[in-house]
Amino acid sequence: MAAFTATATPRVVKDICRQLGLDHPTIVKASFERTNITIGVHRVVDPHPGLVRELQGVKGAIIVYEASREGVEIRAAKLERAGFTCSAYHGGMSKSMREVMQRRWMRKKTQIMVATNAFGMGIDRPDVRLVAHTGMPDSIESYYQEAGRAGRDGRPAQAILFDSPDGRKTRESLIEKGTWKARRRALRLYRPFIRWVDRSMCRRWGLLGYFGELAPAQCNRCDHCQARPE
Repeated sequence: MAAFTATATPRVVKDICRQLGLDHPTIVKASFERTNITIGVHRVVDPHPGLVRELQGVKGAIIVYEASREGVEIRAAKLERAGFTCSAYHGGMSKSMREVMQRRWMRKKTQIMVATNAFGMGIDRPDVRLVAHTGMPDSIESYYQEAGRAGRDGRPAQAILFDSPDGRKTRESLIEKGTWKARRRALRLYRPFIRWVDRSMCRRWGLLGYFGELAPAQCNRCDHCQARPE
């Protein structure tokens, strides 16, 4: 028997082994470190002006993640008005429409894919130079999976999270829509992510530590470390 997962903490690995009844399994795990990705968190009131600035001059594909279907539609329309070519993708679209949008982006008919977390499974376009989050992810696992879609060709890439009051409210409202049990589980995953966003520390150190991996206290490839004086 073999079990596979993408971004599992040590606790999740133990839980998988327990639930599958694996007795002394051989665990093969690659490092979570992606040295070619520069990670940044920008605290803003409105993500759009900063997002447009970051998008200008990017040569290669871009993914912009929103938390809600409505947010995807609004963001894609705003970026189109700003002169960018966009595809939009979320679970509220028909399967055929999602396939059309994905095909346009994969074939380089559009530069930017604006999407919810419904987009990404099986997507392996190597030339994604920027993954931007204008909506708040629901967990560190989700964030790192989505950010990790940047720079799969090994070349320099960026992952930027725009932390805004509206972004937090949208995620919190999505959590509140669930049952009591679902809300409890969602908050257990979301709170560590918010602590990571709010803490003044090396972004990479915080992420790798969460997944049980040691990392230098200063990476020089995140907004926190690059802002520190020499």
